[in-house]
Amino acid sequence: MPLPTIDLAGPTYRRDLGDGLVLRWSSLDDAEAVAAVVSDVFGAEGKPSEAERKLVLETFRPEYPHGGPTDWAVVEDTASRQLVAATALMSQTWSYDGIPLAVGRPEQVVTRAPYRRRGLIRAIFDLLHARSAARGQLMQVIDGIPYFYRQLGYEYALDVYGGPRVYWSAIDAGATKEAAEPYRLRDATPEDIPLLTRLYAREQADSLVSVVVGDDYWRWTLGGQDHTAEHGWRPLVIVDSHDGTPIGHVVLRDGYQWADANALAIPSLSVEQGVPLRAVMPSVLRALKRRLPTLSPRMTGDPPLRVLFVMGRHHPVYDALDQDLLSPGRRPYAWYVRVPDLAALVRHVAPALERRLAASHFAQQSLTQQVSFYRGMLTLRIQDGSLAEVDEQTDRRNMGPGETSGAGAGMPRDLFVQLLLGYRPIDPLRDAHPDVLASDESMDLLRVLFPKRMSRPLLVN
Repeated sequence: MPLPTIDLAGPTYRRDLGDGLVLRWSSLDDAEAVAAVVSDVFGAEGKPSEAERKLVLETFRPEYPHGGPTDWAVVEDTASRQLVAATALMSQTWSYDGIPLAVGRPEQVVTRAPYRRRGLIRAIFDLLHARSAARGQLMQVIDGIPYFYRQLGYEYALDVYGGPRVYWSAIDAGATKEAAEPYRLRDATPEDIPLLTRLYAREQADSLVSVVVGDDYWRWTLGGQDHTAEHGWRPLVIVDSHDGTPIGHVVLRDGYQWADANALAIPSLSVEQGVPLRAVMPSVLRALKRRLPTLSPRMTGDPPLRVLFVMGRHHPVYDALDQDLLSPGRRPYAWYVRVPDLAALVRHVAPALERRLAASHFAQQSLTQQVSFYRGMLTLRIQDGSLAEVDEQTDRRNMGPGETSGAGAGMPRDLFVQLLLGYRPIDPLRDAHPDVLASDESMDLLRVLFPKRMSRPLLVN
């Protein structure tokens, strides 16, 4: 019989998996062993990945912002005293339409080749999900290989990265002498932390789901991250050359160009209110091109051919650039999302849903909307424009095949997660999936409650 969730989440939990394998949580003493299994699995041609090793060791440092040395779920082969599988649980605060949201992120999912296909990762995720639940995290998200995490209860439901390219050959860094540039770049310093926090929040203001990045995170980025590990961020400040006033920021990736080995990756860029972004961008691109010789080849590619904006499908920077400069870049991939308690998540984001109702023809109305999941039912009871009750019944084995029990709408549960997170609105979902059903009245309400919205979860490491 499975142990209670709190036991799975506890630091002393151990489980015998058979064949001398033990599932447990990590301790500070495991730092090198965890680094070894991760770097070995992610290495190429038998050569461990030094970048992955450094990244793991960062997670065992006391100032690491997303977890600690006891947040790795590991499997140990007690005969060889070697770790053979491991995954970390990162804890973060995200935002849904301005509402803070606790999120758990499984990362660095690895198993040594001889130990695969034994269910070790499934056992590890049982621990991660239990600890995530114990911390009150309403979602788990992971950016992973195609299909695999569907088997563990995840569904694609948010865009991740993606964006256009600009080739350096199209940027004439000599067109304006550096001394005559109206805007220039400088490295960010700790004194810039409030500026970076404000500008990042401004950049994310139009994003339905985003990652909350505050002063502590920027302090880690500037003073704690190992910038030789290829997974960190390098923030720069855009200043007005006339008086040195900071007017914007741009963040560079320390390495790993998201499937573009010859590009400098930019995951974040914003300017202050009232600053003309279109006037700023030519100076920024020329300044970045001048900096290329000072940057590591792991950041720029060798040779450096282009800059890759990975700020999502839509971003003000894309509109501000000369459209003749833009080339097709990386098509956005997607975050896998797991929502174990859908009713709890809907209740948590109710203020956002109520704002949408108040701005619509459903303002001040009272009604009940049920959504059948064919083996479950979500009930939303709205009273005078407020979400008075949210309930999910998950065990409805008495429902026959295809039966919706009179609900006004029906769809697979995973597709409702896409709807809730603005990834796919109701009309495209119904067009693409014959088992998405809704009456005219339900279609009208679902369009209001869950419109298509862009999300831009950036700076996640």
